[in-house]
Amino acid sequence: MNKSEAIKAANNGALAATISFAISAVIFAYAYSTNQTSGFLRLFNDPLVIFDLLIVSVCAFGMTHKSRAAAVVVLVHFILSKIAMIQDTGKFNGAMVAVILLYYYAKAIQGTFVYHKIEKQNNPEYKYAPKWSFYIGIPLGIIFCFLTLLGLVVGDPGSL
Repeated sequence: MNKSEAIKAANNGALAATISFAISAVIFAYAYSTNQTSGFLRLFNDPLVIFDLLIVSVCAFGMTHKSRAAAVVVLVHFILSKIAMIQDTGKFNGAMVAVILLYYYAKAIQGTFVYHKIEKQNNPEYKYAPKWSFYIGIPLGIIFCFLTLLGLVVGDPGSL
């Protein structure tokens, strides 16, 4: 993969995240406004879906700037959200769309890593990410993963 292909892969991943955001936002708006309490749409009838939408939109923006962290986070978030949906509904809805999004997210990860590798080789003054981003980003990432896994384990509080 060369630099232009890496940029294209990262931008395609950002586009996939934007499309995922748009679809989820429309479903959330419909489910929340009609107060859906049964079926697949009940999963989107929760104000906490806004948090998921925020994650995806920030990651889409980050991937347009070739952020490796954003590419990885959007893929992990997508996989964990699909696991949560399967756990809650017992079905794997939207398998074809999921496979397409997984492909573009994985290519975005590859593209962002290749882009930074090429930049490092071609530019002797290439700046690494600032140290403060590691000191803040890694603990926040660990907390995010812990809370997501806790949410998967605990499940729906209404079912207790």
